[in-house]
Amino acid sequence: MLIGSFFFVPDHFAHISGWCVFGLVWLILGASVGAYFLNAWAMNRLPATAVGVYIYVQPVFVALLSLVVASGSFDLRQGLCMCLIFVGVFLVTRRHPRMK
Repeated sequence: MLIGSFFFVPDHFAHISGWCVFGLVWLILGASVGAYFLNAWAMNRLPATAVGVYIYVQPVFVALLSLVVASGSFDLRQGLCMCLIFVGVFLVTRRHPRMK
């Protein structure tokens, strides 16, 4: 069976370590589902714009952290995308004068 760009062979499930299974469960439940619940919890306590800024800026900080902690890479495209994220957050959060 072909999934994405690699072949998925069910016989290899027996060779998956416990740490690998734990990592997958953590990514699915802890990082993904937990983040959505925390965002919903925060929206009850903070303005929606504050939560929106956090949601949109979080990937930028993760990319920068990967440069420091891991062996991440940085190129012009990533820099342009980061700039676009900050411009979008700025445009959404700036105060608009009231129109009469």
